Amino acid sequence: KNKHGNNNNNVPQGPIDKLFSSIAKEICKVDVLQNGEKKLRLEAFKWKELANLAWSYATHGEYSDETSKDLLVTISNLAVERLLVYQRERDVGGGAAAVVTR
Repeated sequence: KNKHGNNNNNVPQGPIDKLFSSIAKEICKVDVLQNGEKKLRLEAFKWKELANLAWSYATHGEYSDETSKDLLVTISNLAVERLLVYQRERDVGGGAAAVVTR
């Protein structure tokens, strides 16, 4: 439910909601690199950019479609993955700075 007590599914999407949804769809795409490797577009984002995206979608919040929710879950999963890599590299003793500044 949104802050007015309504289910978000019953609220029509306005132009800003459509913009947020379109951005989320584009950001969540997977690119195929020249070597055939698949890479999530979000993987190229810096920590600051991921935080700003999450904040923007969380504070917009009046209309939360599935695409926006998927984006926030993907950002969360990517952050956990980066933190686990950082922790492993720190425990081994080296290379952690490359992960943190990514």
